[in-house]
Amino acid sequence: MTRSINEIPTHINKHLGTVIGEREVVVKERKAGAYRLSAYYIAKMVSELPMLIILPIVQLSAMYWMAGIGGPIAFAMYIGINLLNCFTNQIKSFTYIQLYAVGMLKLQTYLDLIERV
Repeated sequence: MTRSINEIPTHINKHLGTVIGEREVVVKERKAGAYRLSAYYIAKMVSELPMLIILPIVQLSAMYWMAGIGGPIAFAMYIGINLLNCFTNQIKSFTYIQLYAVGMLKLQTYLDLIERV
């Protein structure tokens, strides 16, 4: 648990510029009734899935086989656990950014959460 919480700021840095840059557009389109925030959230997550899956698999594959840790079954477990960790961190960080973007979470509150960890 501690490891994944400590990785949240790393994942948030990837999304911060995108979400903050899109905030005005999202707010304007939501006021016009173009779409719900959940639709934006789902579209954003789905659009980032390929890179969320491909990059860790490439990096973890190289590290695993160079280190000679084990066989194919252990490799599948290694990839599965690490991808689950990536997905969990992605969801946590993107949720915090969305809460901040719509004003439901104050930046200072979020920074206090990070400092306590």
